[in-house]
This record gives sequence, C-alpha cells and structure tokens, in this order.
Amino acid sequence: MWQPLSLALALASVAGAQTDVSSLVRAALVAEASYCATTLPPSLEAINISAIIEVQHERAIVGYDAQNHSLFVSFRGTSNVENWLENVDGFKTSPYEDDSDAAVMEGMSDWYHDLKGGVVEALAKARDTHFPTTALAPLYAAGHSAGGACATLFGVDVWRGNVSGYALTDAFSFGSPRLGNAAFAAYFEKVRDAAGARSYRVTHAEDVIPHLPQRLLNFLHVPGELWQANDTVAVVACSDSASAEDPNCSDACAPLGCTSKADHLRYLGVPLGKHGCA
Repeated sequence: MWQPLSLALALASVAGAQTDVSSLVRAALVAEASYCATTLPPSLEAINISAIIEVQHERAIVGYDAQNHSLFVSFRGTSNVENWLENVDGFKTSPYEDDSDAAVMEGMSDWYHDLKGGVVEALAKARDTHFPTTALAPLYAAGHSAGGACATLFGVDVWRGNVSGYALTDAFSFGSPRLGNAAFAAYFEKVRDAAGARSYRVTHAEDVIPHLPQRLLNFLHVPGELWQANDTVAVVACSDSASAEDPNCSDACAPLGCTSKADHLRYLGVPLGKHGCA
C-alpha cells in the first residue's frame, strides 16, 4: 500500500541547488507509479498518465504532472530483486560519439534503448497536448532500480541534445546500480551542468543494488548522492563527485555489509516495486 513519509524532512543541497525532500518523496511516488500504472494513490491525483510503453518485461510511463506543471517519464525497475542480482553484468558499451571513453553497462543500455523510441513518441504527443506553443517543454525523469539507471541515461540524451524539445530540469534515481565507468560519471556531470539541470541519486541504508556492479570492475556512480541511513533520520547530501564516491554514505556498509533487499524496496517511506501497488 502507498504510505506517505511520516518523518521530519530536511533540506538537502545537491549540485549547487537545494531541494525540499518532499519533492523527492513525490518523485519516488512517480517512480512507484511505473510499477502500478493504473492504480495511483490519492497523493498522485495531480498526475495524468498518457502512455504506458511496454517492451517484453520492461516498462515506462509518460504523462503530465499538474502539481509541477511538467511532463514526466518514469521507468520501471525489475519486478524481482533476485532476477536482477542474477542478471547484472559487468560488460560495457560506449554509446557517445563525442566521448568514446564514457562507457555504460551494456545490459542497462539495451534495456533503455528498448524503451526509448516509445518514450520519445509518447512525450511528443504529451508535449503537443500540454505545451503546444512552448519551445522547450518542462520535463523530469524518475526511476527505481534499473529504472533509475534508465532515467539517468534518458537525462543524458536530453541534456546532450539527442532528444530535443524539452527542458529536463531534474533526474531522480532511487536505488540505481552503478551505471558506467569514471569517464561516464564525468560525462554525465558535464552535460548535466551545461544544461543547468539537477540530478538526485537517492540511496537507502544497506540497499544491495547501488553496490552493483562492483567498483573492482571499474564502475563508478554518477555524482549527486542523497543518502538516508535508516527510515527514522533525515536525508543527507553526500560529498561524492565524478571521480569518487562518498565512503560515509551508502558506501559506509561496503564491501561486505551492503546486502539488504528490503532496503531496496522502500525509499523515503514509499514502497517501491509491484508489492507497493494497491
């Protein structure tokens, strides 16, 4: 069942900007909506889902958020943590012609590109409906688990101009795996900052997924980590960068203690995954 966040909320500073954590909770709810699609909680009455894109076992939803006066895209993660743990791979691909050193996990790149065409088509229709005269329609992206990785890749595509017609101001990921190498983390930061956008990579307690693939395979998280050590404390902004993760945030339980599946399925008081649907 959907549950609102009940603990006190604090302000967190990321990429030079401040965000009320209540906006993170809303983004987590939108991420959860991708699992549920047709059964939204009362707290999300202001969003309208205009398209559900499904390819095999992958899904994204596109729509309009009246509360934020913005389009959104939300990518669903894996429906089964065990399947994700079995299928995670360390193979990389280099998809960016302007930075051949930037490499991302091949499986995540394939997952994202399976959905990308349908997402872009659905967004164009939503833009024509809600922002027919706006040069750059406001947009944000969200996702949990593998969906968070897809939201990150989508953000890069918009910020670098590969997907045009939108001002993607915010990209939210919850429990995302490590997506690429250090060169990709630097590339991500470069295109995000050039676009004047913000990114929020939210981690929770001892969630196992953010620690995969392992750093020894030359993977590094993109910057912008926000960590909640447990369900009773405020979210903190971490001191990570495009060249290093913060050892005092999610990495504090590494390398042996970051094993929780339960922590992966609950963020900011929001149950994430199909078990959270009404």
